[in-house]
Amino acid sequence: PPGSGAPDAAGAAPVASHTKGASLKEAHGCEEVPVNQRTTVMLRNLPNNYSRAMLMAMLNEEGFAGKYDFVYLPIDFKSRACLGYAFVNLVEPSLVRPFWQKFDGYTRWVLPSRKVCAVSWSGT
Repeated sequence: PPGSGAPDAAGAAPVASHTKGASLKEAHGCEEVPVNQRTTVMLRNLPNNYSRAMLMAMLNEEGFAGKYDFVYLPIDFKSRACLGYAFVNLVEPSLVRPFWQKFDGYTRWVLPSRKVCAVSWSGT
């Protein structure tokens, strides 16, 4: 949808502003990566009882086996519960659009949950 930050058919997406108009390079000391070359996304609203293994099994079962090379699912070390978000790096920029379409709005969790997954760019 327009304004959602999701890539369009050409892979373009609006870029979020950083620190009162400062560029990413000025704000964080790094170069901006063009949207059509980005590969790392953030999954939000994951069930807190999901593990990294469960998340990876879900990604694989939904058709993304071998299409990602990094998954980070932070947990609360005291409760051992996930914090409800994860970062996934896809191996090719062309995989971002189908990944986004599959998981933005995703609700088919293997454990009971009313959470609705939201996909966003990593770092926005």
